Amino acid sequence: MFRYIPKLRLTRSQFELAKFTFYLLTPISIMYYVGIDTDKKFNVPGFWPDPETLNKIPKEPYEIQAELARIRAAKAAKRARLEAKAKELGITPEKNEEEEDEKEANTLTGSIPQAPNVAPTGVTPTTNQTAGSAPDGFHRTLYQKLSESSHPIALLTYLAFRIAPLLIYLFGLLFTSNYILNFITVILLLAGDFWNIKNIAGRLMVGLRWWNEANELGQSVWVFESADPNRYINPIDSKVFWVLLYVCPVSWIVLGIFAILKFEFLSLILVVVAITLTTINAMAYTKCDKFGKANTFTSGVLGNVTSSLLGSVNPLAFFSR
Repeated sequence: MFRYIPKLRLTRSQFELAKFTFYLLTPISIMYYVGIDTDKKFNVPGFWPDPETLNKIPKEPYEIQAELARIRAAKAAKRARLEAKAKELGITPEKNEEEEDEKEANTLTGSIPQAPNVAPTGVTPTTNQTAGSAPDGFHRTLYQKLSESSHPIALLTYLAFRIAPLLIYLFGLLFTSNYILNFITVILLLAGDFWNIKNIAGRLMVGLRWWNEANELGQSVWVFESADPNRYINPIDSKVFWVLLYVCPVSWIVLGIFAILKFEFLSLILVVVAITLTTINAMAYTKCDKFGKANTFTSGVLGNVTSSLLGSVNPLAFFSR
């Protein structure tokens, strides 16, 4: 009987291919079986309660009124039952209990006593300022802060290039599915932000600039440039520059962690590019700032030493002898 069964002769490559097919299709088949029609396959009858028997939270106004009426009727019936039993036992309810019952009834009906409209101490209400509106001095302060900037156009451009990539990235994740358009837009904005900080914003707002070049030996060399120490650096420009310089890399790192947790590896590629570009600028300007401070300190020390030496050496004293 068994001599008519043909013998299967597999080569090594065919056997490896059969194993690979088995290893690949087995988990896919199991997941396909488990993932389809799970309600019928893994449902336990009577495990979940019937939705009709559950307590439904009232949401509409008429439902809330009906629920309050039911609660008041239940409390009135319970109160009548307890009063009847108290009369049988010869017990009279106290006034404190009646006041508590009235408070509970007021709470259920929503009649909450309102506090008198008294102005705070030391504050005089004005007719021009209404509730929910900010005072006029607040708007003037923001306008003054923007107008006090030494380079307002550079400041606004810096803010736009720093914030726009983050907003467009989040907008693309939440509201669009066109990943390619989102990727290209964010990359272009990140490139513009990198170039703007490196060549314009850093030079105008904090008086620093850096670049990288190759020396005669072919080695990569960082070159730092700082402005004259006597140059006035606007504190508003400086604060905005340094805060956003460090906040943006941290924000991109947080978005990268979320991308890893959600297994969004395509978005992770874009986040890695953003982290790289923003971190390079942050590290470069940090080193540039330290170099500028050290250079200023060294120049000051050398100037003081030179002036003291020249002051101690009086050439006129030699000729006066």
